[in-house]
Amino acid sequence: MHIEELYEAVSNMAVVTQHLKADAENAVSIQQQIAFQLEQQA
Repeated sequence: MHIEELYEAVSNMAVVTQHLKADAENAVSIQQQIAFQLEQQA
C-alpha cells in the first residue's frame, strides 16, 4: 500500500469518526429533550 493511499484511508476514517461522534451527540440531545418533555407532562 502506498503512503498516499494509507493517508487517504486514515483521513476518511477520521471523517467517519467525526460524523459518528456528531450523530451520538445529536442522539443524546434528542433523548434529553424527550425526557424534559415527559417531565413537563407528568
